[in-house]
This record gives sequence, structure tokens and C-alpha cells, in this order.
Amino acid sequence: MNYLPFQSEIAERMLINTENEHIHPESVFVHTANGYWLAWHDGTAALLAPETPPDIPCFWVEGAHDLEELVAMVENGDFDELEEFDGDDDAWYQALHEHAHEHDKEAH
Repeated sequence: MNYLPFQSEIAERMLINTENEHIHPESVFVHTANGYWLAWHDGTAALLAPETPPDIPCFWVEGAHDLEELVAMVENGDFDELEEFDGDDDAWYQALHEHAHEHDKEAH
């Protein structure tokens, strides 16, 4: 995975038509293999899908403490099955556990 420093143009695009929202200046940026942009800092990720219309802002994921797992889920399409988390760590880890368990079933 290629971590990128703060990407000003991407951050600006992520926040289009928003008020009082910001991308933390120490955020790590990742451009996934399937075209998504993620800006991650301290368990919060801004996620911008490649097909997002130009006037729609990013999607926020709170409680995403494992950036590598989040990127893997986005790249393999499993993220679409999960809902937005509002900082509830237990809910996030439960969803990750269920996600991993479903893939274990599919492998057998």
C-alpha cells in the first residue's frame, strides 16, 4: 500500500459543498487500486468513490482504526456491505469480525 502525504486538491474535492468540515493536516492519503481516495487520521477516514458526482462530498467513516483493513475492504468491494460508523469501536470491530467470518465460510 502506498501512503501519500496530505493531498490538497483531493482534500478540497472531498469537502466540496460542506461547511465546518475539514481533513486533518496530518492525514495519510491512499489512492486505492479501484480508484477510491481515502484520507485517514486517528480512526477517521474520508472516503471518495471514483464515481462520486463533482458536487457531492466524501463519505465519512469513524472508528476505522485499521487503515489497511479499510483499504482492503474498499478494494475488494466489501466496504459497500458495511454501514457508516459513528465512532462506536465495538460496532466497527463487530462488523470487521462478521466480514472476516463470511469470507472464511466462502473459502470452505
